[in-house]
Amino acid sequence: MYLEQEGVLRAVKQGGRGAVTLHITGEDGEVGSYVLSQKDFEQLDLPPVGEVVCSETVEQIRELAGKRDAVRRSLAILERGDTNRKTLMRKLLSRGVLRHHAELAVQEMERRGYLDEESGAYRAVVLCANRKGWGPRKIHAYLVSHGYAGALAAQAIERAREAGEVDFAASRREFILARREAGKTEEQILRALWQAGF
Repeated sequence: MYLEQEGVLRAVKQGGRGAVTLHITGEDGEVGSYVLSQKDFEQLDLPPVGEVVCSETVEQIRELAGKRDAVRRSLAILERGDTNRKTLMRKLLSRGVLRHHAELAVQEMERRGYLDEESGAYRAVVLCANRKGWGPRKIHAYLVSHGYAGALAAQAIERAREAGEVDFAASRREFILARREAGKTEEQILRALWQAGF
């Protein structure tokens, strides 16, 4: 819980991984808990435990804790797989992160080099073509629907072709052959080709 006003600093606890938890009791008796990095904690000018923390400092603590939480959530999202700026922002907002904290976290992930849209789009092209058997049209639509720019999606598809990572002509032939062997009609095969993005 975050306080909206000044309060009394009740506890400072050193945690693992360089985290510091502050507990501040507001005038109404509600307790706000804030987790900060050790670096952010050291930059604060806090009174001793049992003394009043002014509302400006409480606001500063709230902002630092919100940013730290957004960065932590960003890292957790990125651990699950590639994502881009737009998707990361959407996921953070859907998890209740305030917009300005989410924006700061996305900027931090970019600064650290964790959001590389070109390589993410390229890996998605290779994955969708080779594991899912999709054609270039479906892959392009998939990338655009996941927040990649259309030009970047087209560029990633072309780079994967040029690098020999994908062979859409061979995939198309295999796709047709597999459906013929399964007894599909030419109309069914054409419809399936269209749906697969060839």
